[in-house]
Formats: sequence, C-alpha cells, structure tokens
Amino acid sequence: MFEIFYAPKYHFEDILFRLSTAVEPDFSPQSLSAEILAAKYLINLIKRYLNDEITHMDICRVMNNIDRGFMDAPRDLPDKVVYYPCWLGNLHSSCDWCDETWTNSNAPHLKQDLESQLPHISEWINSNS
Repeated sequence: MFEIFYAPKYHFEDILFRLSTAVEPDFSPQSLSAEILAAKYLINLIKRYLNDEITHMDICRVMNNIDRGFMDAPRDLPDKVVYYPCWLGNLHSSCDWCDETWTNSNAPHLKQDLESQLPHISEWINSNS
C-alpha cells in the first residue's frame, strides 16, 4: 500500500491491481465489478477535469486504458460478438490525436463530450450495481 506514495505517476494502476489480487485472489480486471469501479473512477476524473484540476492528457490516458481494458471482456455474448463498454459512448474518439498542445480552449469538444456522457455513465452504474 505504501508503494503508492512513492510510485511514479503512471504506476498506480499496476500497484492497485496487485493490491486487489492480494486482498481478493479471485479478482478479475475484466469483471463487471471491476468495470463498475472503473466507471466510478472515470466519473471522478471527469469532474476533476471539468474543474480544471487535471489535464486532458490525464483523462485521455485513463479513457484509453479503460477502452483497451474492457474491450472483449467476457460477458456471455454470442460468438464473434465483441464486448465494448457501452457507458463510454463515443469518448474513445474524443481523445483521438490528443497531445500536449491541447487546452480546454482549443479542444472544447472533449469537455462537451465528457459533460454529455457523464449522466449515461452514472445511469449505467446504477443499473449494474
């Protein structure tokens, strides 16, 4: 647990995953419960982004990780049907070509997309909790 305090910025996820599996050996990073936690985490980040507490790079990195992490998660779908977290909506494309030159003023689409998707994420969490 104390590794988190001294870990480089982008190593938190790995540490938290190791903690999760130590506490709950059956934990699966693609489970529905993990997806609900990821959605709650994203809501927190969206609110922080909308309050200018974090950068677009921070939120886009997390959205990319969520997008990749739950793509094709086991959800008892028919063969050849790939699962995609519907609660993300089209946020995956909101960060396309995201780079250090973006600001809130020159990338207003990201803020608009996050604001419009926020209630859908909350609704999905409520219907799956």
